[in-house]
Amino acid sequence: MSRRLHTRSTNRTTIIAAALVLVLAAATGVAALGAASAQQAPGGEINVTPENLSFGAVTTVNNSTANVTVTNEGLGRLQVNATNVTGEDESAFDATPDNFTLLPEGSQNVTVTFAPDTTGEKNATLRINSSDSDNSTVNVSLSGTAEAARCGELPPLEESYDGPPTDPNGDGLCEDVNGDGAATVTDVVALFVNREDPTVQNNQPRFDFNGDEVVNVNDVQKLFAELTN
Repeated sequence: MSRRLHTRSTNRTTIIAAALVLVLAAATGVAALGAASAQQAPGGEINVTPENLSFGAVTTVNNSTANVTVTNEGLGRLQVNATNVTGEDESAFDATPDNFTLLPEGSQNVTVTFAPDTTGEKNATLRINSSDSDNSTVNVSLSGTAEAARCGELPPLEESYDGPPTDPNGDGLCEDVNGDGAATVTDVVALFVNREDPTVQNNQPRFDFNGDEVVNVNDVQKLFAELTN
């Protein structure tokens, strides 16, 4: 009787051990299969053109747009998570859309707008973040030159006048500050009152009558001298 019990116990232990071996083998196989599947799953590969985008010269009352093309050269989906403009002059540029998904061989234009409100050279970076594991961030250099708006294109001054400043003699300076079509002493007064107006300060080359690259009371005096001589 004791021998039978011992035999049954041994058989039961053997069966349990064999079952455990099968369970462990199955689990190992599933894990290996999952790892292999993860390794084999294709991903998206980003390509961005051009690498540099120059807008040339744009006046402060206008804007210019250009496209950056994002292409998926991989075998899987590519998720573009963000298109952000960064840098010292980031406020002069804007980019849309912010995010999108591309199928293999698909492409999407990202429209960049250059709309400066102050004069000078402007530089920034368009940063495109995506699901490409090998190249998750692509940078595109942005540049442009903001020029003062031509007289007649300028917005009116904050004070109520006949219209925007104009350039009666065609020299590039807005002697007709109050926009009445003629350069007179009343324009000297208008410049003095509005010398800190955004229209004046954002377009200083048009009101820099003494040529020192700033607009202040000295330019008021210079305009007065020109109009009274």
